[in-house]
Amino acid sequence: HTADSSNGHAISYAKQQQPQQPAVEARQIAEQLYNNWLVDVPKMLDIAVLYGPSSSKLTGQLLKQLLYLQPTYAQDICQLAEPLAGNLQEVCNTVERLATSALSSTQDSEKLLPELAEAVKYIMDACLTLQAFTECLPEAAALLLHPSNHGAMLLALALLHDTLLPLLQRVSTQPCAAVVAGLRPDRIVRLQQALVSCVYHILQAAFCTAEGAAASAGPDTIAAQAACNSQASSSNGSNRTNLQPSASSQQSFDDDRQGQELMNLVMLLAHPSDQQQNAGNGRSSKPGLLVAVNQQHQLDVTVADAVDQGLLAFDDAQFDYFLALIDGDRQLLQRRQQQCTQASAMGNTAAAHSSSGSSQQPLPSGLVDQIKSIKELLPDYGDGYLTAALYHNSWNTEQTINCLLESSLPKALQGLDPTLQCWTPFSNPSSSTSSSSSRSHGSQGTATGSRNLGPTA
Repeated sequence: HTADSSNGHAISYAKQQQPQQPAVEARQIAEQLYNNWLVDVPKMLDIAVLYGPSSSKLTGQLLKQLLYLQPTYAQDICQLAEPLAGNLQEVCNTVERLATSALSSTQDSEKLLPELAEAVKYIMDACLTLQAFTECLPEAAALLLHPSNHGAMLLALALLHDTLLPLLQRVSTQPCAAVVAGLRPDRIVRLQQALVSCVYHILQAAFCTAEGAAASAGPDTIAAQAACNSQASSSNGSNRTNLQPSASSQQSFDDDRQGQELMNLVMLLAHPSDQQQNAGNGRSSKPGLLVAVNQQHQLDVTVADAVDQGLLAFDDAQFDYFLALIDGDRQLLQRRQQQCTQASAMGNTAAAHSSSGSSQQPLPSGLVDQIKSIKELLPDYGDGYLTAALYHNSWNTEQTINCLLESSLPKALQGLDPTLQCWTPFSNPSSSTSSSSSRSHGSQGTATGSRNLGPTA
């Protein structure tokens, strides 16, 4: 009766066109959804795993709409990590007990194997569900990995991979296991692949996407963005609330903190058995979880791209250590150092053009302060991109901020990478002295090989 009543209220809200109070209407619908349990986090998980694999984009839009309509879900997702880790740990203990007993007692194996197969199925379902959820809703990955959870969920998955998979592989080779479908060798291989894929997609969504980075500060970030969306809808007089996170919200994160948090998790996962006494009965000859993740999904390349996009920050020492922990490609560090050298050389060339008495519009002396003031509001844009934006707005800081927020930048900037670090009006030696010509050529200042995956201006 309560659900029917709530649905009736929602329908009546839809019929009553009240464009003058859209924020109030959205807030009332959100309260109905949450307080009457019409939607909760377990249902969101079910939606993701049922519909995400076949329609990831549409399912993600639905889940994102729910999250920003009712930001209390963000708190619930964050709090889900601890009990989920506890459930995985409990299953881990069960699998270890059953597998050890099955290997040591041939007579009891036939009785234990069906229960062991059910435990394996639970782990598989959990991995597939988590992967679908974080693929559809990257913000969920960041919330599940919030520092307050101390990496408990990933640690539980690492222990399952590094400790229990060797036991299950031994059980799968026993003659009695052949009659249990869930324990055949191919099923254990699929479980290993699911564990590795799940961990990769969680890390990728949390640290290598703009949505995950925007939610890295925790549930309060989601709530603040939801409030901004509501205010914007109310001020525009629209009867529809924009529930998507704005570009500015996706930039409100600390890339240094993101890099440090990723390093903390990687160091934790590199030696998961050190976090638990009596973990496992022997070691596997196969690579650990992090190495397997990198071998199967190229985590090193994914993280290198995220660093280039400004989603997280590593200095050379951190990046080198990260690559060592995951057995990554060390040439990625060399290429990064070469790019920094080339960027520095480009900057020196631009400075030389500037000091040679060029007739182009000079860079203002207070440019550093202007960029700093803009990045206080929009920290994810690169210094070069902001220089270009200021240049095309006659070095007017306020006008530039408004253009960035309102997505009303000149066409000359639309081809630039928003994370571009180096740009000057003098970068194209063939540019003319006229304003229109210099602006047109200035738009060609993108770094070679850069990927336009940064925030949308």
